[in-house]
Amino acid sequence: MEITEGIHLIPRVRGANAYLIKRDDGITVIDTGLPGNAGKIIDYVQNIGSHPSDIKTIVLTHSDMDHAGSVARLKEETDAKVAIHEADASRLSGEEELKAVKGMLGAFLRAVGAVMRFN
Repeated sequence: MEITEGIHLIPRVRGANAYLIKRDDGITVIDTGLPGNAGKIIDYVQNIGSHPSDIKTIVLTHSDMDHAGSVARLKEETDAKVAIHEADASRLSGEEELKAVKGMLGAFLRAVGAVMRFN
């Protein structure tokens, strides 16, 4: 869904809002949602008349699974560069553990993590 010229909210992405910025020099995707969303993002890119290889950059707001869960697959499919704040980069690369989430949300994410692979 185009919000304003060149800025889209990608529909049906589970976990977090994912956005797409379309410019003449390529596409930037902001956040990828939970694992399993890469195909939805690629389908949306194709539905707006672009090619997956037009995705040049994936920006992650942070390394939590609900925002970064599909980044590995999307990067693999598009060869896009991934940008994330240096404070979260080591979590994303696996050098540090992801931060623990407490309460009901934490229990939910642990349950989801048991059945969804997160790279």
